[in-house]
Amino acid sequence: MRILVADDHSLFRDGVEGLLQRLSDDVEVSKAASVAASQDALRAQEFDLIILDLFLPDAEGMSGLKHLRSIAPSVPIVVVSASEMSMDISDAINAGASGYIPKSTPTD
Repeated sequence: MRILVADDHSLFRDGVEGLLQRLSDDVEVSKAASVAASQDALRAQEFDLIILDLFLPDAEGMSGLKHLRSIAPSVPIVVVSASEMSMDISDAINAGASGYIPKSTPTD
C-alpha cells in the first residue's frame, strides 16, 4: 500500500510514517510538506491513500483538500488536523475527505 503523508511538520510526518509501517510490511510512505509537494508526488506515482494536514502553508481553508481531490479523485483522503471544530470536520467531509482524525487522537 502506497500512502502519501502531507503535513508541514517533519516530526509529525516521521511519526505517522513509523506508525503506518508498524501496521504492515508492505506499506510504502512518501512525505510532502505542502500542497505543491503533494501535487508533485501525485504526478510521480499512484497512491492508495493520502493523509492530509488541513492547514498547510500554501493552502487556505479547504483549498488544499479540494485541489488534491481534483487531481486524485479516486484516492481516499483522510484529514489529520489539530482542529477539532465540528465545522472544520463537516467542511472537510463535504470537500471530499473520506475521514477526519484529530491530532489529539491516541496512537493506539
